[in-house]
Amino acid sequence: MNRVFGFLLMLFSIEGASQSSTNMDSLKFRANYRINTFLDHDHSLGGYYRIDDNGVTIYSSPRSITGNSVRDTSASMSRPEYFLGWNEVEIFEKLLKMYPKDSVIRILQAK
Repeated sequence: MNRVFGFLLMLFSIEGASQSSTNMDSLKFRANYRINTFLDHDHSLGGYYRIDDNGVTIYSSPRSITGNSVRDTSASMSRPEYFLGWNEVEIFEKLLKMYPKDSVIRILQAK
C-alpha cells in the first residue's frame, strides 16, 4: 500500500491542476516524465501501470504488453487495483492535504 501511495504522490503532487484538456495533456506528460525519470527509467515496471488519455491505472501484477496493445496475463487483471482519472487529480490533491495516507488509499480502493 505504501508503494502505491508513493507512486501516486510522485505523479500528482502538482499544485494548481485544473480540468481543462490542455492541463490534462500536461498532467499526462508530467506523469510520464516523472515515471521515466525517477521511478521506471529502465522500464521494468511497465506492466504494473498504464498512463493513457483517461488517467493512471495501477495493477497488482504485471501485464503482457505487445506493441501498442495490452494483453492481460491472468484473470485477476480484468480489474485494476487503482485508477485515478485526470479529472480526479484536484480532488486527490485535496484529499492528500486533509486526510492520512491510509484513508486516501481506502478512498481510491473504494471508488
